[in-house]
Amino acid sequence: MRMFKFTSKFMGMLRFIYESMGKFASRNGDVATCSNVVNFDVCIPTMFRNINVLINEPNLKNPKMNINLYSIKDCGNLHNMQHEKTKPFQTQTNGLKKTQIYIYWTPLLTAIKGLRHMNRTIFILLTLLTLFITGCATQNTDNTIIPDIPGYELVWSDEFNGNQINTENWSHEVGDQWHNQEQQAYTDSPKNSYVKNGSLVIAARKESYHGKHFTSARMRTKGKQDFLYGRFEASIKLPFGHGMWPAFWMMGTDDHYGTWAASGEIDILEAKNTPMEIRGNLHFGGQWPDNAKVGSTAYADGSDFSKDYHTYAIEWEPREIRWYCDGKLYKATSSWWTGSKKNNGTFPAPFDKKFHFLINLAVGGSYMECYEPECVTAPMPQKMYIDYVRVYQKN
Repeated sequence: MRMFKFTSKFMGMLRFIYESMGKFASRNGDVATCSNVVNFDVCIPTMFRNINVLINEPNLKNPKMNINLYSIKDCGNLHNMQHEKTKPFQTQTNGLKKTQIYIYWTPLLTAIKGLRHMNRTIFILLTLLTLFITGCATQNTDNTIIPDIPGYELVWSDEFNGNQINTENWSHEVGDQWHNQEQQAYTDSPKNSYVKNGSLVIAARKESYHGKHFTSARMRTKGKQDFLYGRFEASIKLPFGHGMWPAFWMMGTDDHYGTWAASGEIDILEAKNTPMEIRGNLHFGGQWPDNAKVGSTAYADGSDFSKDYHTYAIEWEPREIRWYCDGKLYKATSSWWTGSKKNNGTFPAPFDKKFHFLINLAVGGSYMECYEPECVTAPMPQKMYIDYVRVYQKN
């Protein structure tokens, strides 16, 4: 995003907008010098998902700030607000000079820092204001703020904020011959995979193609984005219905230890039929059929993985791999060795080489014992939505 200067007239306009935005924010703050704590309750519109906070408070030594964020359905009616979700968190800062608190959702930190005359205020910059400002400077309206993860740094991501699939990151695997007796043919048609509204969409459709009764898409980063160790995550909204088999997974890039599954497979997310449970797996050992598998299932805890986006992740270290769903650990393993003479390498092989991502939506197959089109009862088309894919590595 190109940088641009803010004139005093423009800064005055921003202050005016801020003063006119009372109905969008509510605060209840007190500075207690004896406890070194500043407490704020903030009402934010439901459209915002990520925030950053800066605090300056000269009267406190090593102050702490507690902020309770309330995402409400109607920020214009603060007296009768309906709380959808509360996200309390705490941050601590040192060496502060001015009494200023800024909460913002956009990368326009320069604009926010320019508002020097607000004392212990909350400044909320709405998306509409952001679009107005950036529209004068650039056509790029990508305001994604990627959260930090303690101990890690972001090394790669695809936020799918453009209008087409980034071929520097992804390629399609096409064809109709797959080992799992799946019923779809994978294509590179824009009917089966495309970017829309900030998400990658993979669509399974009921149509005849190359002797198959369904079409879908399978995409990978092999040879384009390959990684060894780190945190790998995606925000995904799953399809639903009998016959659906969505997956977000990784495979060894170079087949260093041999063909599947000798060079390893990591299933970050795998689901079948029901949107109420997902699974994470490791495949390893010798080449098929002398392979082995370990895995675990996570349940939706009353929610539905097809109703909204959920975050699926692994943390892959040299001697341990951990699976997370929405930040909750549900599986960890440090054992993936069968002891077979047909294994190549030594532990922690095969998970000591670079892997690449795969995302696909299969129809039917051996995983759910669905081998005929009649057993696919999910209403078509079914769609898998991927908001982002991110890779973090330890700093």
